[in-house]
Amino acid sequence: MQSAHKLSPGKGGCSLRSYKIMRLVTDIKDIEMLAAENEDHNWRFRCFVKGCDLKIEELDAIVHKLNDAVTAKIYCQTCGNCCRVMHPILKKKDIQRLAVRLSLPASEFEKEYLVKDEVEDGYTFRATPCPFLSENSCAVYSARPEDCRSFPHLHKNEFVFRIGGVFSNCSVCPIAYNVYELLKDELHKLKIESFFEEYEYKKPNHRLLRPTRKAITLTEPCKACGKC
Repeated sequence: MQSAHKLSPGKGGCSLRSYKIMRLVTDIKDIEMLAAENEDHNWRFRCFVKGCDLKIEELDAIVHKLNDAVTAKIYCQTCGNCCRVMHPILKKKDIQRLAVRLSLPASEFEKEYLVKDEVEDGYTFRATPCPFLSENSCAVYSARPEDCRSFPHLHKNEFVFRIGGVFSNCSVCPIAYNVYELLKDELHKLKIESFFEEYEYKKPNHRLLRPTRKAITLTEPCKACGKC
C-alpha cells in the first residue's frame, strides 16, 4: 500500500492526539445485532481499507493505539464469548503445553479433546464451547493456546492483510467490534480523499443502544486513578 497521505511524527510513527472516543458497546447481544445490521456497511469499509492510501505502518500505528485504548476498558472475563464460539488453531507446542498442564500424554490429549482442522495446519477443539471454559474464565489459562493468547490479534503488524478476520470477529468480540468502529472515525478524521470517493462514509446505527460504559479518552489519564 502506497501512501499519498502523511501522518505527523509521533510516538510509534503515529500522531493520534488526545481525543474522546465513542461510548463503547460491550453487551454481546447488542454487538451481534449491530454486526448483522451493518454487515454490508462493514464489508464496504473492509474493501476500502484494503485499498486506501495509507502506508501499512501508518495504519498499524492507528489500529494499535485504538486497540490499547479499548483493551484497557474491556475486561474479557465479563464476556468469554470467544471461548464459546471460536475454534482456535492448536500447534504441536500448544498441545504439548496443555498436555503437561493436565498431566496427560500428548497423544491422549489429542484423542480426547482435538480434531484435525480441515483448513489450517493444526488441530482445534472437538466442540464449542471450549472444554476448559469455566464461568467466563479459562481453567488452563497459563497453558492456553497461542491463538487464544493473541486473540483478537489487533496488536499484530500488517493489519491490512488480516482485516478479513477482523471483519468476522466484529460479531464475536467486543474489542474487535469497537476498534473496527473507531477506525472508521479515525480514517474519516484524516480526510483521506479516497475515503469519501470509494467508501461513502456513514455512521453505523446505534440508535437502539444504551451504552454500558462512559466515553473514554485515548491519551489523557483517568481523573479517578490518574493511570488508566
